Order: sequence, then structure tokens, then C-alpha cells
Amino acid sequence: MSRAGPIRVLMVCAGNTCRSPMAEALLRGRLVEAGLDGRVTVDSAGVAARDGDPPNPRALAVLAAAGFPHDGRARRFSPDDHRRFDLVLAMDGDTLDAIRQQSSADDQADVRLLLSYAPEGAPVEVPDPFGAPLGSDAYERAFALIALGIDGLLATLRKEIER
Repeated sequence: MSRAGPIRVLMVCAGNTCRSPMAEALLRGRLVEAGLDGRVTVDSAGVAARDGDPPNPRALAVLAAAGFPHDGRARRFSPDDHRRFDLVLAMDGDTLDAIRQQSSADDQADVRLLLSYAPEGAPVEVPDPFGAPLGSDAYERAFALIALGIDGLLATLRKEIER
């Protein structure tokens, strides 16, 4: 992951309207809080996204309640993202498989699950809250899992930057 210039991180889920925008916004906010926002760039994409779709309103509500606004639009993951980013983080195994299917031998990105940065014993995947019944806490639960991964990722990024 070491390189000249900022470390480039891409968060990826299926549609780029729920989990990956929440992860993008949370990591951006935490980077600002840590004084590292100029040292790491963050984006998000979806393996089945429709370019330009707005974020899910329920995801935006969870982000706003936590103090991490997001104003991006969905974009589809591209094979070129393997070369544009240093770290590509999938929210679940299906997304991870789809990302890896689009890779080639000369790709530089480290591709893994976001929750590989979570504490031992944490879930491996962030379940997709899309379509959860109104009144459920699926988006809040997804956000809490994302936060576990972001906390560990931030510690790793800090170490990488300090090297």
C-alpha cells in the first residue's frame, strides 16, 4: 500500500447506494478528525451500480444522525479501479468475488473485505440493508459494522502514513 502521494481507498458494495457510501462518508469524516484527510483519498463504487443513482435515503439518514453527511452519486466499479486505487474494500463476499473477477495480473490494488480490519470475532461481512422493512434497524446495524472496520482501517492507515 505504500506509495508517494495520498493512499487511495475505494469502498465497494453492490449498488453503491447504501453500504459503500456510508463507509466512504465515515472514513472521510474520521480522516478529517485524525488530521489525515490530505494523506488519504476515499471514493466508493458498486459492482452493479447504475451511474448517477442517489444514495438511499435511509443510509443518508443514518449518516446524518452520526454527523457524517454524504452528497455523492453512485458509480459502477470499473476494472481500471484496480490500478487507480491502492486499497479496494468490499462489503461482502459476493462483491469481493465480483471485484476479483475483474482483475488482471498487473493490478496494484490490495483487494479485501472491509471487515478484515475489524477486531477478531467480528462478523466477516456487512449485510446489505437495502430492502429491509421500514422500522427495522438494518441500516444502523450495517453502519455499526462499517464503523468497526473503519476503526481498524484507520489504525492501519495511520501506521502506513507514519512509515
